[in-house]
Amino acid sequence: MKQFVDAFKAINAKRSVDGVEAVRKSDGCTGVPDWNIRHCCEKHDMGYMNPATSRWQDDCDFYACMKNHMSWWNPLPVIYFLGVRAVGGARHCAFQEYNYDDDSMELMQ
Repeated sequence: MKQFVDAFKAINAKRSVDGVEAVRKSDGCTGVPDWNIRHCCEKHDMGYMNPATSRWQDDCDFYACMKNHMSWWNPLPVIYFLGVRAVGGARHCAFQEYNYDDDSMELMQ
């Protein structure tokens, strides 16, 4: 449930300047334990913020990062991958609403 609340907040964050900054920050693995893969979750969030990459590619990169940092028998990469595929769309859309110019970091609308 927290995942849906966070996604809803991210989508509606554009209504305030503080909200824009909140959307641009990674919170690690949103709504689930970070375990030892927080860096993979943060990299995944950064991928979602990059308009040059697709959601599918970001999710596949997330899965690969998790597989590289866990035992081969660990089911979490598959579980987390299916989770981001199922509920990550709203967060991806919220991130994609904010495109930034690399030089000035100003909000592009």
